[in-house]
Amino acid sequence: MRFDRLWRHATLATLAPQRAGIGLIENAALTVSQGRIVFAGPMSELPAATRA
Repeated sequence: MRFDRLWRHATLATLAPQRAGIGLIENAALTVSQGRIVFAGPMSELPAATRA
Protein backbone atom coordinates (compact mmCIF):
# COMPACT_ATOMS: atom_id res chain seq x y z
CA MET A 1 0.00 0.00 0.00
CA ARG A 2 1.19 3.50 -0.76
CA PHE A 3 0.35 6.62 1.27
CA ASP A 4 1.22 10.31 1.05
CA ARG A 5 2.75 10.27 4.54
CA LEU A 6 3.90 7.51 6.86
CA TRP A 7 5.15 7.88 10.42
CA ARG A 8 6.59 4.82 12.15
CA HIS A 9 7.82 4.01 15.66
CA ALA A 10 5.74 6.86 17.10
CA THR A 11 3.77 7.24 20.32
CA LEU A 12 0.16 8.11 19.52
CA ALA A 13 -2.49 9.57 21.85
CA THR A 14 -5.69 8.32 20.21
CA LEU A 15 -8.31 9.48 22.76
CA ALA A 16 -10.16 6.28 21.79
CA PRO A 17 -12.86 5.49 24.39
CA GLN A 18 -11.99 1.76 24.37
CA ARG A 19 -8.42 2.52 25.54
CA ALA A 20 -7.50 3.57 29.06
CA GLY A 21 -6.49 7.16 29.78
CA ILE A 22 -5.68 9.11 26.63
CA GLY A 23 -5.30 5.94 24.57
CA LEU A 24 -1.53 5.84 24.23
CA ILE A 25 -0.11 3.43 21.67
CA GLU A 26 3.65 2.90 21.93
CA ASN A 27 5.58 1.84 18.80
CA ALA A 28 2.73 2.98 16.57
CA ALA A 29 2.31 3.91 12.91
CA LEU A 30 0.23 6.65 11.31
CA THR A 31 -0.55 6.85 7.58
CA VAL A 32 -2.16 9.72 5.68
CA SER A 33 -3.56 9.81 2.14
CA GLN A 34 -5.15 12.85 0.49
CA GLY A 35 -5.20 14.72 3.81
CA ARG A 36 -7.03 11.96 5.72
CA ILE A 37 -5.77 9.56 8.35
CA VAL A 38 -5.99 6.06 6.87
CA PHE A 39 -4.32 4.03 9.63
CA ALA A 40 -3.41 4.77 13.25
CA GLY A 41 -2.37 1.83 15.36
CA PRO A 42 0.36 -0.54 16.47
CA MET A 43 3.26 -1.16 14.08
CA SER A 44 2.43 -4.88 14.32
CA GLU A 45 -0.91 -4.23 12.57
CA LEU A 46 0.57 -2.16 9.72
CA PRO A 47 0.55 -4.14 6.43
CA ALA A 48 4.07 -5.31 5.53
CA ALA A 49 4.01 -3.72 2.05
CA THR A 50 3.20 -0.21 3.38
CA ARG A 51 5.30 2.66 2.00
CA ALA A 52 5.11 6.39 1.44
